[in-house]
Amino acid sequence: MIDSWLTAPWNRASKPLPPAYQSGDFRLVPHRWLAAEDALANVPALMFRFYFQRHFVGSFDLRFGENQDLRHWCGHIGYGIDPAYRCRGFAQQGVKMLLPYAQAANIWPLWITTNPENKASQKVCQGIGAKFIDCVQVPNWHELYARGDWSKMRYLWAPTKLEAVQKNIANNASLLSLRLI
Repeated sequence: MIDSWLTAPWNRASKPLPPAYQSGDFRLVPHRWLAAEDALANVPALMFRFYFQRHFVGSFDLRFGENQDLRHWCGHIGYGIDPAYRCRGFAQQGVKMLLPYAQAANIWPLWITTNPENKASQKVCQGIGAKFIDCVQVPNWHELYARGDWSKMRYLWAPTKLEAVQKNIANNASLLSLRLI
């Protein structure tokens, strides 16, 4: 069911969005597609809205493809959490909820990058079990460099089973049911 959106022909106006995921009080809702020419790393991306108890708390994106930009500087996953909801584990929760979409698209393993000064994102990567690989310099011709991102810490995330991730999604047993809605 979730993979039907993968096989649809690429057309921004008509490409169907995959279904949302609900896990306890958290809901990850696909919002819109970005064509490769409009997205970071020149690959198509799916944008998500993230909610906690019906309150919007942040945005996520999942980048589809495999290229040097993704592996070295941009990563497969991007996210931003509203300041009012930071330091509560919401970014870690949302990243884990992206996993079924990545699996359906056969994106494996996943690269996640962060700026060296972004300690919160480094904690997210560590919290989901991503492995720190190295820190690389962003070339001066890259769009990230123009934004002021001169180096990136690279993490590789390759959980072995979805069940293992589901067990770690929440701190409390009531949030363990990750289901397609």
